[in-house]
Amino acid sequence: SQVDVLNADFRRTNADASNTPSDFSGIAADSEIEFCLASIDPNGNPTTGITRTPTSITGFSTPSTINGADPIKSTAAGGKDAWNTSSYLNIWICNITGNVLGYATFPNSVSASKDGVVLSYKYTGDLGSAIFPFNKGRTATHEVGHYLGLYHIWGDGACGADDDISDTPVSEASYNNCPDHPQTSCGTTDMFMNYMDYVDDRCMNAFTVGQANVMRSALTNFRSGLLSSANTVCGTPPVSQCEDLTSAPLTMGFESSEDFSPWSIVNVNGDSRSWQILNAGSSGEWGPRTGDRFMGYLWIASNGANDWFFSPCINFLEGHQYEIRFWYANAADADANFPEKLKVGLATSQSETDIFAEEDLGIIDHAYPNYEEAILYFAPSADLELSVGWKCYSDADQYVLQIDDISIIDVTNVATEDIVSNALLNVYPNPASTQISLAIDSPKAIKNATIRIIDLAGRVLEEKRVNQIGNDLFHFDVSNYADGVYFLNFTSEETTTTKKIVISK
Repeated sequence: SQVDVLNADFRRTNADASNTPSDFSGIAADSEIEFCLASIDPNGNPTTGITRTPTSITGFSTPSTINGADPIKSTAAGGKDAWNTSSYLNIWICNITGNVLGYATFPNSVSASKDGVVLSYKYTGDLGSAIFPFNKGRTATHEVGHYLGLYHIWGDGACGADDDISDTPVSEASYNNCPDHPQTSCGTTDMFMNYMDYVDDRCMNAFTVGQANVMRSALTNFRSGLLSSANTVCGTPPVSQCEDLTSAPLTMGFESSEDFSPWSIVNVNGDSRSWQILNAGSSGEWGPRTGDRFMGYLWIASNGANDWFFSPCINFLEGHQYEIRFWYANAADADANFPEKLKVGLATSQSETDIFAEEDLGIIDHAYPNYEEAILYFAPSADLELSVGWKCYSDADQYVLQIDDISIIDVTNVATEDIVSNALLNVYPNPASTQISLAIDSPKAIKNATIRIIDLAGRVLEEKRVNQIGNDLFHFDVSNYADGVYFLNFTSEETTTTKKIVISK
């Protein structure tokens, strides 16, 4: 929605353009500048133009000087390094400390790595988390104006100051809130509805001809790389090469008959050891769960493990429900315990730096041949192209971490009534406030069943394991759950069933 606002405001197709007073309507301008989300990233790969970066930083400060520390623009500081700033307008969206709406860099004012616009998530776009009275996306319009060379319309001073643009009237100071027109100072009528003033979003509606000329000149003389790269990185994204799970799951057993080439192994710490596809060990201490091969991380005495392997890119669709299933074990070791540790993540590329979300399975405490199955859940709130990654992060001299029989499944269209032949599952009440009940009426025994309640982020909130079920009733206390959507997942030897439940108090 923010890109839509930028295009409307800079092309003067904004719905409130008619609110520009007649005093100024003759100089209100279409700047003929348009914006797009990038479709090609700096490495030449297809992209949505959006990266999502998990961070432990709860608030990002603004730089104290022009070229001062700017942590949002640094991956090492918990932010995200810029894409090539000569070819891309970088816009960072975060929680900014100090009630700052946003800030921007002027042409040729900072080092390339810090060039761009920063917005508070509270004042970005005109949907979702945007907060009144800055909920129309005009913070970005204002800041991109600075990025393209515009000063504040009042010149950041009293009547003697100016923004050096002839068709913007001199004014004594900035305006706030939403004043009535006309307002006068310095002997002229003030253009407080200009995007480069400080009024509420609902009262901004125009750039002038002079401002448009300054911005176009800035593009031509200082930011010409944006113009020359537009034909390459702008426009319709290439057809996605990501896996589509709607017709079939993505599976990998690491057998010689399977194509592993779209997968990726990443040796993060650059040592002599990483994940590799292995056969059974001659000692019988490690080996595949099924077939002849598995993915394993062999020990190294001197270095701790810090290595990933990633699935191909997968199309995860909004409103769909996914299961990530795999089997894992450590090596059987009669002499000592060298614990292996495992994380599973979602990433916007096959790279540790682009991890989107992460689940830590911790120390693996079951040894080959006793593989254990893990089932993780994911319900995206938007269409996403992500890879699934597995990370060994064990200490030095760990033994062998083993992964086998991976399945990534779209379970959205799994039948919601048939558990096994003629078996029925009923969840009630739905919506619920304090308790959810699951009634099962099956004419035959259902063996080795697991019942889980899962939130939208895929976290398992409650789990029941039952050896055998026939006609049974299960209750779940949801009195402490926040209002929202959850999933009740039922798995057995025969099938998987997922039902959406709603908590409303």
